[in-house]
Amino acid sequence: MTAVLGPRAINNKKFTEWSTNIVALGLEWDSVAMTVSMPVSKLQKALGRVEAVLVSSQTTRTALAKLLGSLRHICSCIRPAKPLFQQLVALWKRSPRVRPISLTLEARLDLAWFAHILRFGVYAGYLSSIFVDYLLRRYTCTWMLAIADCAF
Repeated sequence: MTAVLGPRAINNKKFTEWSTNIVALGLEWDSVAMTVSMPVSKLQKALGRVEAVLVSSQTTRTALAKLLGSLRHICSCIRPAKPLFQQLVALWKRSPRVRPISLTLEARLDLAWFAHILRFGVYAGYLSSIFVDYLLRRYTCTWMLAIADCAF
């Protein structure tokens, strides 16, 4: 690239050094250990939003949307959280735009589960299904094995 565009074409400040640990999409990725972790600041932010919604008797559609934005990272790290997240998304879609929303008992129980996971869960790094799915497919193609992918 330097030979074609010249030495001033490359901005070294925009390039990062090669690393096995990166932060992308708001998550910490370790390609050697094949784990995905959530930063502590994101965990505290999500826990604060969950507790604020649980304490109040009613919430707004905007507050629920912000809460869902914080909880979607948890679903990428913890696969069993996805159905609970989908139920909260369904509640958000059904909610009116202007009036306050009263949470159902099921939604409160789902949020209590999320609060418990955020409060007491250990997020040192979970084996990501993204890495596992890639490795299974790669080995299947390489060795011509028939491996049933149970994730789908």
